[in-house]
Amino acid sequence: MSLTRPPGSGKLRVMKLERVLPIVTALAILAGSCAPQSPEADPEEQLLGSLDPNHALEEIRRFSTAVQTPSGLGAGTAAAGTEQEEVLAAHVEEKFRSHGLDVSRHTYPVRVYSYGPAEVSVAGERLPAVILYGSPGTYGTRDGRTYRRGNWRGNKVLRARLAYGGRGTRADIAAAGNVRGKILLLLRDDTAAGWPSLAALEAATQGAVAVIFFGVEGEGTLLEDALRQDSLLGSNRIPAFSIRRSDGERLRGELARRPMEAELSCEAKEHNGRSVNVLGELRGSRFPDERIIVSAHIDRWFEGCQDNASGVGGMLELVRAIVGRGTPQRTFLFVGVGSEEAGGVQTLDEWLTGSYALVKDKPELFQNAVFVLNLDGLGWRGERGSLNVSPEGEPFAKSIVAALGLEARIKIVPRISTWVDAWSYSSVAGATTMFNGWESDYDQYYHTDYDVCKDELLANLETDLRLSLLALGRIDRSDSPPIDLASLASWIRRSYREDAARVPGVSFAAFHAALSEFEVATTQNAHRLETARSAGDEALTKNNLRLMEVRNGLIPALVATGEDVAETRTYRYSIDAERLAEILSALPSADADEQVSRDAITKVIEIMEAGDDFQDAGPAPSWTFQFSRAMLQRYKRKSDENRTWSREHGQMMESISLEVFGLHQRLRRVLDSKKTVWSFDAAGAARKTSDLRARTVERLKASLVGVTEALQAATLRLRARD
Repeated sequence: MSLTRPPGSGKLRVMKLERVLPIVTALAILAGSCAPQSPEADPEEQLLGSLDPNHALEEIRRFSTAVQTPSGLGAGTAAAGTEQEEVLAAHVEEKFRSHGLDVSRHTYPVRVYSYGPAEVSVAGERLPAVILYGSPGTYGTRDGRTYRRGNWRGNKVLRARLAYGGRGTRADIAAAGNVRGKILLLLRDDTAAGWPSLAALEAATQGAVAVIFFGVEGEGTLLEDALRQDSLLGSNRIPAFSIRRSDGERLRGELARRPMEAELSCEAKEHNGRSVNVLGELRGSRFPDERIIVSAHIDRWFEGCQDNASGVGGMLELVRAIVGRGTPQRTFLFVGVGSEEAGGVQTLDEWLTGSYALVKDKPELFQNAVFVLNLDGLGWRGERGSLNVSPEGEPFAKSIVAALGLEARIKIVPRISTWVDAWSYSSVAGATTMFNGWESDYDQYYHTDYDVCKDELLANLETDLRLSLLALGRIDRSDSPPIDLASLASWIRRSYREDAARVPGVSFAAFHAALSEFEVATTQNAHRLETARSAGDEALTKNNLRLMEVRNGLIPALVATGEDVAETRTYRYSIDAERLAEILSALPSADADEQVSRDAITKVIEIMEAGDDFQDAGPAPSWTFQFSRAMLQRYKRKSDENRTWSREHGQMMESISLEVFGLHQRLRRVLDSKKTVWSFDAAGAARKTSDLRARTVERLKASLVGVTEALQAATLRLRARD
């Protein structure tokens, strides 16, 4: 897509007025007498024609560069509760006011981390670096109390021998020898550790005094000279820095030839504070109590052009287009969300802080939310994309994609990711929510200093703006919300059928009976819309409120927090039960010969390490098996103490990873030993595994009861008289 001025749009040639008027008059007479009357312009084409991608790009650039303050987190970063985030919030507030929106603020508590310059030197060479968010500094204050972790220059600089610790797993660090008192150079590998948190915590557990990460494996190839920023997610025991991959690879090679020392320095100030969501409202005329919400988060790492200046700039362009068409039928609420990247007290779920606080503090905003559009990462180049939408909105999403002729490029995904604010709006508040993303090379730029504004990187900006504005316009003009309860019922039946297949010994009969009744009620309720249309807006309002009430109560009851998406509530339990059953069937028997038993042990270990297979308050066992039990215990204890929004669905109430971890370790010792396998207590392991499965199945049954009751309540509400 070109964002330059089209040919021929420059200055017009000026003709003298006396020459123009006769020509115009003649043409007007000819047109009036000979040409048929042109049909009235299509309102949707008029609406889309009001978009100006160049203006949106200007807004994106302006917002991306509105903060340039140096910081150990990276130049341009605006983290939760900081002065830089407030600058961006004020920018959005001023823009909202300039468009005539009714502006208000919502503040909420966050954990604030402010950093001075991050300095990393190795063997006297200064390297570009950032300190990871949430990391302690080499010196600083925590809640007003001063600390110094350094050992040089007034204990502000940490100076120690540098050692290469591989990917930061237990085995890799062990291969580095005694790392106590050393600074570890680590290749960040999210396929091994899930996030830098685990590797940093393992390094601390083994006695390292700090870590320096370079590169990223598992999310695509990071640009060689990029600096990556991320949160430590609750593992802030030692300072953690990040350098360029090119520098890290070079240091790794040099460490193999000679010893080197590293010097680290960064001041950190950690305390409780406040962050802000900026709200701008445009009151509707026909259905003023029904809201259409547009959301984009304002905090960021570095300049964050894509994540998320693009979303904010796109939202401001949508504001301009919608305000320009006059008073809408429904009330529009635009939200500049703070603290999306981080902000919660050091936990595994410290992100989405602003949107979650908004949903919990102001539930009335979402009770009558007809639709929520989440703008996060707008317009990135890519040939293929996905439009994620909560299941009840799937038919509407398909109609929008079809209307723009994008079926070949954009697939519809009826689920919401836990990595964007849409999760708060859909899975917690129950609103119909949609966001779009593109499959391309963005992982190379994600959370790095290379996420800057370049026209060629925003090739789909106009496409995303048109898709967004068409959706908003259609919903505003419609008589009813885009809530298709039949599609929701179909998604429920399909998803829960998969869960039931994993636990054949558990009865889903009551659930299926409740679902069938709900499906009948949705069919009966569909006729109410036509009746309401003929009765007028008051009847339509009542019908719309009923639909939203059913949806708002049902969605949060049906889903639970998965690793990447909001999944069916029984999903994690059914996966656990299935894998534990496989382990039971594969455990070696006491009367088997050695070779068969070793094969069986290998199979059990493979089952455990297959992937994200077990419910857990922390990372999946496929990652945790690579770390020490001491580290896992610290990680679980901290996450259990400080857990925030993942408590929402009661999904993470008991971790089984440590128990599975213990069995894995015993099996691994047997497999790696030169002794016979007869010392392994297969019967005892089977008993513990069986008990663990029984407890998992009981939690699944309890969850299933809640889901069944939610369906029954939804059916009663659909059948109730006005």
